[in-house]
Amino acid sequence: MSYIILGEAYYAKLREDNKDTNYDEEGIFSLALVPRDEEQKQKLKTLGLGHLLNDASEKIPGTYINIKLKKAYQNKEGETKYNTAPSVLDREGQPFTANIGNGSLVAVQIKTYKAGKTKKTYAQLEALKVLNLIPYGEEGGETLDNFALPEEVVDGETLVSSNE
Repeated sequence: MSYIILGEAYYAKLREDNKDTNYDEEGIFSLALVPRDEEQKQKLKTLGLGHLLNDASEKIPGTYINIKLKKAYQNKEGETKYNTAPSVLDREGQPFTANIGNGSLVAVQIKTYKAGKTKKTYAQLEALKVLNLIPYGEEGGETLDNFALPEEVVDGETLVSSNE
C-alpha cells in the first residue's frame, strides 16, 4: 500500500544523472524529508517508521527521515533486478526534471515493507510531487508554517500507480 507524506526535501537525488553512488555503485535515489508538521511525523510513526526518524542536524533543520530506492536489488530468487528512477512531478502533475533545492515543499509517495531478521518496517520511495520549489542553490521561498497546501493533495491519494 502507498502513503503520502508532506514535508520539506533536502539533498534530493531522484534522477539517473544525479543518483547517489557513494555507497552503492549502481546508485540509490534518495532524499531527506522533514515532515511538514507533527501530524505528518505521527503518520510516519503510525506506519512503523519511527525508528528511521533522525534528529535535526547542522544541514537539515528538523527531525527527518531518509527515504530511498535502490537502483539494483536482488529478488527472492537471487536475481539482480533494476528499479527505474521514481516519478517526479510538478504541482500540475507534469514530469519535473530540474534539481530540487533544499527546503522545497513536496508530497512524497512511499510504500512500506518489512525486512531483516527483526522484520522492521522500512519505506521505499515511489514518487514525489514538487508543491513549492526552492530552486537548487538558492535559499528562501515560503515556509511550511505559512504555505497553504493545494486542495488536490489529499491524505490517502497516490501520485502514481504502485508497482505492486
